[in-house]
Amino acid sequence: MTATMYRRLPAEVSAERWWRHGDHPAVQPFHGPHWPAEDKHTACGYVWSAHGWIERDDGGDRVCPGDRVVTDRRGRCSAVRPAEFVSDFDPITITQPNEQEN
Repeated sequence: MTATMYRRLPAEVSAERWWRHGDHPAVQPFHGPHWPAEDKHTACGYVWSAHGWIERDDGGDRVCPGDRVVTDRRGRCSAVRPAEFVSDFDPITITQPNEQEN
């Protein structure tokens, strides 16, 4: 059997760097019974109380300080780690039409 190959369509997304609670409305404080608030997360080095959480239908996303909160064209938010963001996303320039032109 031969698999059919697909390429994901390019899509513009917005991305905001998240550092602390209040930086993005989709990110709520992270609370987990298995992660004491002042213990450090080994992946990023920040204490757990500095982390956020994006609630979604599929469960959700943990947000580490420095992650990007990416919002897709459907309005869904997710956390993207810095290295993944650099390798998977390119900045684009969107030019707005001149409002003075008729």
